[in-house]
Amino acid sequence: TNAYAIDATGAANVVIEGLRIAKSGTGIAMSNSTNVSVRLVDIEDSYYQGIAANNAVGGKIDNCTIRRSVREGILLGSSRNFSVVNNRVTDSGVIGPLVQSRGAISTFGSDNQIKNNTVSNSGYHG
Repeated sequence: TNAYAIDATGAANVVIEGLRIAKSGTGIAMSNSTNVSVRLVDIEDSYYQGIAANNAVGGKIDNCTIRRSVREGILLGSSRNFSVVNNRVTDSGVIGPLVQSRGAISTFGSDNQIKNNTVSNSGYHG
């Protein structure tokens, strides 16, 4: 597996849409990005996060399915003005030690919108 299936670190004004990603370290890395949207993407069997967007601004994750990530399904970290809507996160943090996962969807940033998501079988916080 590769460290990232898609590396959009530091990207701006990009849309990632309609893909299936399997067996990577992190499905989509988009930390420090601005206005990056991910929609209609299916990510499974990530060794770390399905999507990692720490310190991103103004992005959106919409209508994605993330299955069997060892750590977080979606990690926003310190992102701000970010939207996570209509996603399905299944079996996050249930493979390996549970202490590695902060939860299915995790953020400690500001002005983020997280709504209409479905979380099932999370090994730690939903």
